[in-house]
Amino acid sequence: MELLLIRDIGLTPCIRTILAQWCSLIKWNEKTMTNVCVAKSFKGHKKWVLNEEATEIRKQKEEEGIAEEEIQNMYEMTGKIFANNTYFRLRAKAIVAIADKNGNRRSEIASLKVSEVKEIPERQELELKFTLSKKRKKGQQQYRDHLLKLVNKGELTYHEYQNKTIADIEKGWREWQKTSDGICIKTPSSKKSIELDSQAAQIILEYRNWIIRNHPGSKYLFPKNKMVFGNYYFFNKRHADGSTLLSIVKQLDPNVWMHLFRSTKAGHIADKFGRTINAVHEVKDALDLEKEETAWHYIKNKVAKKMD
Repeated sequence: MELLLIRDIGLTPCIRTILAQWCSLIKWNEKTMTNVCVAKSFKGHKKWVLNEEATEIRKQKEEEGIAEEEIQNMYEMTGKIFANNTYFRLRAKAIVAIADKNGNRRSEIASLKVSEVKEIPERQELELKFTLSKKRKKGQQQYRDHLLKLVNKGELTYHEYQNKTIADIEKGWREWQKTSDGICIKTPSSKKSIELDSQAAQIILEYRNWIIRNHPGSKYLFPKNKMVFGNYYFFNKRHADGSTLLSIVKQLDPNVWMHLFRSTKAGHIADKFGRTINAVHEVKDALDLEKEETAWHYIKNKVAKKMD
């Protein structure tokens, strides 16, 4: 596949500079990128496409997971990279600790509220309550009901509705599923706890207490913030997005990404229970999965099938 360099994409010089710095940060070069080299976060452009070599490295990392030594190295890197900024250092350590112990999705970690991080002294536990965000696309019949509502509102004539072909309905339904009206969002919660005297719990508490002292109005544990002309501003009623957490983790270890914590957690459970039904239920429960098939996917990637 032909390699397309950043300078050939047609972006502005400013955006090209940012992309070049990002590539340097995560140690990706022309050998590990093919076709299009554009960051996902830039709307209107395509995602990064890895070549076969980089894909194999990623697959190998998914099978191996994150070793405890790597976690400790990431903790140490926070002191080196963010030595002059207490907030950045504590935040980075807390992100790693939460992701490592709980295996939650990055959006769930980003939206964790300060009030939902609680010490339970009688049980010697630190309890975290995550808000899960699960999307489900609505069906074709629900799309037809949506069209009838438009007819009742006068936004669509009954004649136009009646003349829609099966192909029109199918195409319109697919497009509708991409809108907010075409999906159903559930926000259940999930409580998880870790031992209060563990290293991870102490790291999380240290960061939470720093936030409470320095930003008492912050609703979220990881508030959204932004650098403006050398000044760092906090948006206490909004939380950071998942891509922010990813970029922080990438600075600590270029070979680790947020979802890798999740698959590593599933791998630890699979190692304990083996390729069994019990493992499926344990992984499904630990990762707050809706489908057993997803749990099986994690298990099969980790544990080999035993043959007689």
